[in-house]
Amino acid sequence: MRTKGNQLIPGMSEDRVSIIPEDEITITEIIAVLLRHIRLIVFTPLIFAIIVIGLTMARGKSYTAESAFTLTTGTSATSRLSSLAAQLGVSAIEGSRAIESLDFYVALLQSREVLRDVVLSEYVIPIGPESTDSLRGTLIELSDAKIELGVDPLPAAIRSLKNQISIRADQMSSIVRIETTAPSRELAEQINRRLLDIVNQFNIDRRTSQAAVERAFIEDRLKATKRMLASAEAALEEFLLRNRSFNTPTLAFEQARLQHEVELQRQLYITLAQANESIRIEEVRNTPLISIIDPPEGSGRVQSKLRLRLVISVIVGGLVGIMVALVIEAARRTQNEDPEAFNDLNKLRRTAPKRILYFWR
Repeated sequence: MRTKGNQLIPGMSEDRVSIIPEDEITITEIIAVLLRHIRLIVFTPLIFAIIVIGLTMARGKSYTAESAFTLTTGTSATSRLSSLAAQLGVSAIEGSRAIESLDFYVALLQSREVLRDVVLSEYVIPIGPESTDSLRGTLIELSDAKIELGVDPLPAAIRSLKNQISIRADQMSSIVRIETTAPSRELAEQINRRLLDIVNQFNIDRRTSQAAVERAFIEDRLKATKRMLASAEAALEEFLLRNRSFNTPTLAFEQARLQHEVELQRQLYITLAQANESIRIEEVRNTPLISIIDPPEGSGRVQSKLRLRLVISVIVGGLVGIMVALVIEAARRTQNEDPEAFNDLNKLRRTAPKRILYFWR
């Protein structure tokens, strides 16, 4: 028995009617709609996949090079002067050189100055595997992008390079990994090597400048300690000249005190002199503070994301095909059940371009 707008569920009497709207879509109807538009649902993902393949082939191959480095602990010459500083009453000397965190190096490698240095560095790229000819130039000169007249290409090159670099820091293993992407294997490896060289040179320059500051400080303390040592020795000499013998406890105590002062100042002077020589060596040392675990040379490989892109394109295409099929079916049902509403919808569809143009005007 069917009532207006309702449906009687079988197995129930009319006095216990369960109301179900007639316009409710069942699973069977959805499956029927999908089967009715099976070609649309199948061919839409194929079209999306063909577009993705075409765009990937148009962009050409890209290569990725990898490297990894870790930090080596380094102590400055002033680390041996921590106890000495306490005796001198000086708090300016630190016990050891501060070691930056891995996040510092991640930020350093992504900084604008470092990227600018990488862009403006010169690279040599072989034309072919067996060819002796090569291309030489900066990333701007080796880029295929067109340079507009009167426009500085450096900012665009820096932004492009930043998108081609991936820096990851593993806090558990204290390792920083660098990945660089470029149109050729050689260029990707050379960019990666250039980043490592910049980090190494940054550490050397920073250590040299820090050693220069420490050397100036130690030299000042060395001069002051030398004067204090000379004063203590002069006081002891004068005491010994005035007192030929130490018959009284007071004279013996004074002689021991002056002798102790001379020994203390002499020890301080020797320690500062040794530290001064050590800091001079530190100032000209160029050993790296990073240990390269995986060098970039030979790590270049083809970067292919075609499979992932194809899977995504098929999924998106399938969803688009299903949505279009459901919209077509809904429009057809509206046309059959409510012709006036369908005519209004069709009219809005036809006038939509004119209304958009009117809005922009």
